[in-house]
Amino acid sequence: MFLAYYPPFDESYTTLPDNWCEKIRDTKIMTIDGYTFSDLPANFIFKAVSLAKANNVKIFFDPGPLFQPHVTRQDVISIVQQTDVLLLTLEEARKHFPWLCSEENVDKAAHILLTSSAFPFLDTIVIKHGEFGAALYTHHHKSSHQHHHHHHHHYNPGQRRNLNQDLIFQEGPRRDTDSIWSRSFIQTISQSGQSEVVKVFIPAFPTIPKDTTGAGDSFASGIIFSYLNNWTLHEAGILANAIGSVTVSKMGAGPNVATFEETLGKLQSHPQGDPIAQNLKRVVSQSQ
Repeated sequence: MFLAYYPPFDESYTTLPDNWCEKIRDTKIMTIDGYTFSDLPANFIFKAVSLAKANNVKIFFDPGPLFQPHVTRQDVISIVQQTDVLLLTLEEARKHFPWLCSEENVDKAAHILLTSSAFPFLDTIVIKHGEFGAALYTHHHKSSHQHHHHHHHHYNPGQRRNLNQDLIFQEGPRRDTDSIWSRSFIQTISQSGQSEVVKVFIPAFPTIPKDTTGAGDSFASGIIFSYLNNWTLHEAGILANAIGSVTVSKMGAGPNVATFEETLGKLQSHPQGDPIAQNLKRVVSQSQ
């Protein structure tokens, strides 16, 4: 579910309406973004988040540029302290976590956030690099027997290797896209005892952008879908990039975002996209 409110919020509300509570308890994931703060007062958002956490609902937070003057940095931190999956661009990371990202090393910032006891639920960070692709970081426990945390790590980061080593290209001229896909990688960026922080980088699909409206939401939908279906970070990154790239290749958002068929078509253009497309079809047909 996505937490938002339209028309302008009725300030006479002091507690969450009953029908909201019911929906929050019944959902698996609650998504919050910067626009939620323009729709709802912060204390209302915190109540919704507290209820969600009490019912083991995962929180996905995409702060975006957060241009509302009334939203403090502490408000952002308070949400991140309850967040399971954090999505943001490099610029947003530097804006919201300046004490971390002033250093150029985003990997180090991701490591600090994922291993900090201040953010006990934070499981995955997705840094969106626009036309270059996306980096997905997860705090991964090598052995579930050593797992003392009270939250469940949903994502399987996949094996740590160059993601293209099992692709054998025929001799002859390579198409441009082949060299683009070879930039995929999985890397352990830090290790401590039985836990490690793993980074998965997935290059963007070659796309001629027409309009970036809705791109972030489209991308996030791929991450959320993958999370709900227990896909690997590698699969999540490819699916999210595919949906985002279809959306930016069209004008406008709303009904003009990527369709199911367009997403399948885009996945087919990736050397490892076919099993993901088949998986996507299977999950969607089962849910109908």
